[in-house]
Amino acid sequence: MIEDGILPKDAQKTWVAGKGACTVCEELDGQTVGIDELFEGETDEYDGPPDPHPNCGCSLALVK
Repeated sequence: MIEDGILPKDAQKTWVAGKGACTVCEELDGQTVGIDELFEGETDEYDGPPDPHPNCGCSLALVK
């Protein structure tokens, strides 16, 4: 989407924890990174839901 000019080059994504989120997702909640960057947890890095677990109820929000 950045290459196609739909999103600006400096667009970012924010982790939004779902209701009843696990401790890993609660830790990532509100973290904002570049579109191509990974979210940094205490012990690992994640691209976004459904990482870090199957059936993750979290989502991403785009930040322009």
